Amino acid sequence: MRFHKLKKLDLTIKSVLYSRRGAIVLALCGGSVFQTTLAAEEICKPDILPMRVLPPDQAGLPASKLPIELEADQIEKTKQGPVVFTGRAVANQGLQSISADKLTYSESKDEVEAEGNVALRTAAGDAINTSFIRYKLEAGVGATKRADYHIADRSRDTGDPKTVAMMARGTAEKIELAGFELFKLSNATYTTCAKGQDDVILSAGKVDLDFATGEGRAKNMTVRFKGVPIFYAPSMSFPISNKRKSGFLFPTFGSVADSGIVFGVPYYWNIAPNMDATITPLILTDRGLKVDGEFRYLQENYSGVVRGAYLPDDNEFGDNRGAFSLEHDQQISRRWSGAVDYQWVSDGDYFDDFTNQIGFYARTHLPQKAKLKYKGRLWDFSAGVLQYQTIDDSISAANKPHKRLPRLTLKTKIPRKRGGPKFDFSGELVNFSHDVLVSGTRLDMTPSVSYPVETVYGYFKPKVAVRHTGYYGLENIPVGGDANPSRTVGVASVDSGLFFERSTSYRGEAMVQTLEPRVFYVYANRDNQNDLPIFDTSVVAFNNFSDFFRDNQFVGADRVEDANRVTLAVTSRLLNADDGRELMEVSVGQILYLDDRKVTFNGVPQTRSTSDLLLDASANLTQALHMGGFLQWNPSDNQTEQAKFTVNYSPKANARAYASYRYTRNSTDQADLGFNWPLASRWGVSGRYIYSFSDKQALTTSAGLDYNACCWSAHVIAQRRVDNTTGYRNAIILQLQLTGLAKISSGF
Repeated sequence: MRFHKLKKLDLTIKSVLYSRRGAIVLALCGGSVFQTTLAAEEICKPDILPMRVLPPDQAGLPASKLPIELEADQIEKTKQGPVVFTGRAVANQGLQSISADKLTYSESKDEVEAEGNVALRTAAGDAINTSFIRYKLEAGVGATKRADYHIADRSRDTGDPKTVAMMARGTAEKIELAGFELFKLSNATYTTCAKGQDDVILSAGKVDLDFATGEGRAKNMTVRFKGVPIFYAPSMSFPISNKRKSGFLFPTFGSVADSGIVFGVPYYWNIAPNMDATITPLILTDRGLKVDGEFRYLQENYSGVVRGAYLPDDNEFGDNRGAFSLEHDQQISRRWSGAVDYQWVSDGDYFDDFTNQIGFYARTHLPQKAKLKYKGRLWDFSAGVLQYQTIDDSISAANKPHKRLPRLTLKTKIPRKRGGPKFDFSGELVNFSHDVLVSGTRLDMTPSVSYPVETVYGYFKPKVAVRHTGYYGLENIPVGGDANPSRTVGVASVDSGLFFERSTSYRGEAMVQTLEPRVFYVYANRDNQNDLPIFDTSVVAFNNFSDFFRDNQFVGADRVEDANRVTLAVTSRLLNADDGRELMEVSVGQILYLDDRKVTFNGVPQTRSTSDLLLDASANLTQALHMGGFLQWNPSDNQTEQAKFTVNYSPKANARAYASYRYTRNSTDQADLGFNWPLASRWGVSGRYIYSFSDKQALTTSAGLDYNACCWSAHVIAQRRVDNTTGYRNAIILQLQLTGLAKISSGF
């Protein structure tokens, strides 16, 4: 039988066909913390509960106008008393429902009492199972006896309106429902672990789950991991949604070489929806008290991160130590934007003592720069300042880089009229400052005109440019030197190429093979440039194949090559005929010098008639296996100048293994091996090994093991690396993270 209640009880009785509802699936599997080798979406799928679907005639109605529908096998109604429903009794209003062995509905109180096998489902998808509940459907107010509860993930969309994902579960001696957005639990447990997995359990005398704020609050709280108490707090809060909240995070503790026992309690401050900060006081028993901080902000037109650390009177180092960085990006208007990148540390050993990443502790210069940019319809402009903090005390003053205070650039984007020439201009004005080296202002301007012709079978791109560079007010120059030298060089170039292709096959698949010869010629008139200073210019290192097709083999404006050379190159590709996917590419090229080059850094002319030979190749052998290589061969000395080779195997997103080799003559000779690989469903391994053949030692060796149990995860990594004194530093880092509660880190 079914009853409908609108604003008053409708006593119309209808006969209904009733089928027993299926068992409710409980619990939610929390997300993975570590993404190194394990993907949470693959192994931590949430448990799903069915949701009641509104009838079409109720869709869109406000909650106050939704009817209350009551069903049961039997009904008892007296003139003055409540209506009693027994035998598979169900009360529905909108998306929420109560089922029980017995339902008693009081119209005067607008209240339902449910007894025996009670199952409450809220409109949000929360589920409560108990033996008794007194509940007001329209207000969402009520109370239960001992109950099991299951919290819906309000931030996750299953893609099916008939289902809802579960986020957490627990038990309580009593649950008070204070509206749809607040549950008050007494003598309760709380976990995000899946049903049957009670690895991480929060227990408390009182727990409030406030869905409006996305926050849970607990009194006399104990966290147990694998049944062992690991944390206690008289009062603490934790997130129950993806909303950020202020509060203390779980402590960080451990032991670190040269620092002793480390203990810290991070505090997260949710300042505003677009602004937050994390402050972490750290006690290092061998060094003192260190405070780390991070402040993040985000607005529609700007964003940034401020990081800082301070350790007064380091007992090991003997002085105050600290670090600071600021990264800021701002869109001032539709065309104007700006950026700041400022980095500073107190000493050259800071990164070596407090970080464990080779990219940090090997740094010698930290940038401190700001830039203002304008992007117009016809031209781009920028203004910036740049200086470096040299943190390596062994670097002499003469080897420190110049400051650029300021640097102004201008570049045109004049559209080419159809069939006509293309005009361009680029310019730069920089004031170079230095304590001991030559300082002064440099103006560099390059107007150019080109007439590119492009067809489906090839291209022909002639170009003429004039490069003028002038220096003004030079200081720290030799006695009798020119304080205002200048140089003007004309540069002409022609870039041309053809495209040929033929049909072929590879492993039974239809393929297209291309042959793409390319000829590039450049000429620049000779000009004596020995009296010009060198601020920021270097020789092109031929790190990639495109370096062969530059009109100046110097990077920077202080030197312009006296060029009379032609580059001959050819590229061949193998393409899938059906989808155009590239399977293989091979390029080879060489420069033929038609004249000696007298413009050099040391004044000694270059007399070679040919350049080094460059070979660049890559192959996608399968969807998962990729290979690439680069070779720079010096035929005059019969020597390899550079070599790079990489093999990368990645059969899926979270599985990758690679091997690479890098060689630069008189500089680098290294092999790099690494992998990130999932094992079974929850285990993953990772590792990296970098070996220097020139130094005859391993630069870094690391191995890691991950385990993802969804509501918690663990990661352990062992590392051995060289430090900034070429000695070795060993580390074992263990991290345990409790999903949805907090993080515990331990480093040794």
